[in-house]
Amino acid sequence: MIRPLYKAQAPFMEVQAGHGYQGVLMYDDQEDKIQCHLCGKYFSLLGKHTHMSHGVLSSEYRTRFGLASTMALCSNRVSRIHRDTLERHPEMYVKGAAMLLTHRPVKSAKQWSIIAKLGKAVMSRQNRLGLCDLQMRARWEVVEKIVGHEPSHDEILKYDKVLLARILDTGTLNEYRRKVGRKFHPVGPLRTADTTIIAAIRKWSHSKTHSMSSYEWHRTKQRPNIEAVLKVFGSWQGAMTAAGLTYKSSQKHPHRRTAK
Repeated sequence: MIRPLYKAQAPFMEVQAGHGYQGVLMYDDQEDKIQCHLCGKYFSLLGKHTHMSHGVLSSEYRTRFGLASTMALCSNRVSRIHRDTLERHPEMYVKGAAMLLTHRPVKSAKQWSIIAKLGKAVMSRQNRLGLCDLQMRARWEVVEKIVGHEPSHDEILKYDKVLLARILDTGTLNEYRRKVGRKFHPVGPLRTADTTIIAAIRKWSHSKTHSMSSYEWHRTKQRPNIEAVLKVFGSWQGAMTAAGLTYKSSQKHPHRRTAK
């Protein structure tokens, strides 16, 4: 049986120039081998094969096909052999960890921020959470079937708040409607809860001594609390967008996001 080796939710995005799917390692249960995205054949040691046959390093291969940096490019049998070896010889693990700490370069806060953003954007992570483009479209259609029409902000929040948060993280709800071929919805009058939160966020934004983040809102004990904000708008970015605030990176602290 051919199946994804690691946890992932279908549907998957096909590789345009190659075989298989982006962010997914296809695994053959009977042969105990995983598929190469470049040639379509199955191997026990995929990392060794890509380097020897295609001249592609494991790190380059993971980046090219949306695989997480921690994802092993080997079969289950090889993984068990490595795990058993480390259990019998724990000093090998300790030595390897010490070498990693010695040779790992020191990174700035900006570099760690970039690494974190790249990790969230890796296709294998999006597949695991069901948030790649095809999966989001499928989730949108499920909500449409539940409500019987094109869903509103509140209906998506009710039936799939993870989908709504992902949409608002990458833009606005109307932008996503255009992307999937749905109608543009004009913004209607705001509710009392909306205007109260928006007024509080705008008042808070007058001070330039803090970063405009949900963590900072929670840390400084602003009111209404962050749970109320997320309940109304679905995400922090959605609340900031409703308040008419955009972001501009600070040159002094490039890893922080401040209100413009």
